Amino acid sequence: MDCLIEAGANIRAPAASDGGITLLEAAAGIFQQDYEFKFNRAWHAHDLARFNQKSAQRISIFKKLLAHDAEINRTDGTDSSVLHRLIQGSQIECLKLALKEEANIEDRNPIDGSTPLQCAAKSGDKEAIQLLLHFGAEINASAADNHAHGRTALQAAMHNDFQGKGKPVHVIEELVWLLLHNGAEVNAPAGKCYGRTALQAATSYAEPSARVVVLLLKQGAQVNANPAEVGGVTALQGAAISGDLQIAKILIAEGANVNAGAAPTEGRTAIEGAAEHGRLEMVQLLLHAGVKAELNGWFSTAIDFATKSERFDIADLLRKHSQEALNTFAHQLEQQLPNPGMILGEDDGDQLMS
Repeated sequence: MDCLIEAGANIRAPAASDGGITLLEAAAGIFQQDYEFKFNRAWHAHDLARFNQKSAQRISIFKKLLAHDAEINRTDGTDSSVLHRLIQGSQIECLKLALKEEANIEDRNPIDGSTPLQCAAKSGDKEAIQLLLHFGAEINASAADNHAHGRTALQAAMHNDFQGKGKPVHVIEELVWLLLHNGAEVNAPAGKCYGRTALQAATSYAEPSARVVVLLLKQGAQVNANPAEVGGVTALQGAAISGDLQIAKILIAEGANVNAGAAPTEGRTAIEGAAEHGRLEMVQLLLHAGVKAELNGWFSTAIDFATKSERFDIADLLRKHSQEALNTFAHQLEQQLPNPGMILGEDDGDQLMS
């Protein structure tokens, strides 16, 4: 690097117009690769020492580029990913330096449309979140609608996928408290494509936390918020799919609509989601809570999902309840019909037709 600088290399060169990156973005990207590499292998002590030495050298390079006035922001007005890369590489020291050099704190990552704060929340990096907030990051920046899985910072904090493992519950709780304390909107709408409100996100990941769900409800989270247009879920639909009975009971007690419609595209009602994923106890809970066959296509879609999953016990249970509901409906209709030969008055006819 020193040789290139001394030879007159242009360290302020702009990114290429088609998918290019700046020199500082490239330097920050190495941190990201190192971080992923470090947490995806077992290390011997001497190998780890060499790795850490290389890491220190890369930090030195990043600092040197800043000292030689490398462009921290893109000169063509497009968004830079340098802050995102530093966050994903867990480089707090370099992140602080970049922010002091007035890196654009609201730039969107070209890959997923996230802001640096949303990126830090998804990564579960409390220190980065605090640093970004200190430098004025917008805590309620909107979710990216033009990218799948767009999230606000609070919604991203629920993302339970940290290095292939779930975030510990206490980490999510700390992030939620930190963001709410700094003014995060608990009911920000879900992003259009596969988005989730904070509560929907909290109920719908593989290992949801009842404690986090209760925390959000206490802060005023709307239990029946609309799902995203594409691949969305209500909070209860998310719980039905994940199979968490405790969370489902909490939501129902808070007034969750067990008959809420599915998202317009790639959606599932609660009973359909539970049946598709083989959640027998969840199906039983929803039936007990008042899921109506006539409002759910007489359970035909749910039965199809259960059959395809070879959960014939669920399919049979739904057929039984559907038939019972159909019999009840027919009986009620019969009670409203006049007896054969009965002469109807004008008022009686109007009442029958109403």
